Amino acid sequence: MNEMMTYRILLPLLLFIQATSAQIPNSGFENWTNNKPDGWMCTNDTSSSSFNPVTKSTDHYPETIGNYSVRIESNPLLLPDSVALGYITTYNIPSFAINGNPYSFTGYFKWFPQNNDTMKIAITLYYQGAFSSGASFQTSSIIDTNWTPFLLNLGANSIADSAS
Repeated sequence: MNEMMTYRILLPLLLFIQATSAQIPNSGFENWTNNKPDGWMCTNDTSSSSFNPVTKSTDHYPETIGNYSVRIESNPLLLPDSVALGYITTYNIPSFAINGNPYSFTGYFKWFPQNNDTMKIAITLYYQGAFSSGASFQTSSIIDTNWTPFLLNLGANSIADSAS
């Protein structure tokens, strides 16, 4: 009864912004320290067992960019509390600076739901520390066994100076 989610955010930046720049921390999940991706907070931070829901995977896309992806797995049989639910998020809110008016966030994922699992990919934009806009994609259906692109539209008038 393992629940598993695998997705990858690519290097270079996934935050494609019209006339804008952003630095998503370790956006390709290439750098890891103490069994977790640098610049990210994840279930491994609170797990007290030998099970680490967030792991490095060599299954990545596109094959010409980077060497790794992040694999997120939930295992409620092993750890029957919230520590067993896999998640990964950027540090702090907001966590990284951006310039200009972002209009989309995109990347690739693989998703293998079991037992009514739900997967969510989200971005939140902030302006001067307050919520500005955001978008998310959520599903509990198998989409494809191959790497699948996602595109979160933020709207043409999104004003932001940071994101999570």
